[in-house]
Amino acid sequence: MKKQSVGRLRRSPSGLSKEAGNCTRKRQGELSEIAFALKATELGFRVYEPVGDSQRYDFIIDTGQHLWRIQVKSTAGGLGHDADNGCCIINAYWASKGHVPYTADQIDFLVAHIISLGVWYIIPIEAFTPRTSLPLYPAPDSKTVGRYEKYREAWSLLTNPKPAPTKTRR
Repeated sequence: MKKQSVGRLRRSPSGLSKEAGNCTRKRQGELSEIAFALKATELGFRVYEPVGDSQRYDFIIDTGQHLWRIQVKSTAGGLGHDADNGCCIINAYWASKGHVPYTADQIDFLVAHIISLGVWYIIPIEAFTPRTSLPLYPAPDSKTVGRYEKYREAWSLLTNPKPAPTKTRR
């Protein structure tokens, strides 16, 4: 059996090899998960992955003070219904069970990776639930500022504890 040499992967600005654009959607998602784990580790988080794929989250992030359940979604970019406006659509649902939206009982953050631009969105579950389709406008020349732009590269959300729900007196 002939040995294959494993050369260095040439990483593009997106953090993925140039070959990532020419693969199946499942493989694209796997590559984005790897890129997320690398990025989160480089930022100092401890990253854990559950055994199997029956959980709704892909990773657990340990900040030292909190454990966050992370679901990673990705798109190559420019694939949405509004692609001319720089829009990318991220599907925010559990595909293996139909179009079932994520809930706060299942994940804490949805991390969206726009592969073509190397852009990450760190979106808390409360910001999008019960929506199952998230329009993002990451293109530098986009004239639209979407509701999720404040979460672009918002890695600091993972280091800050979420505020406790306020209790009201009756």
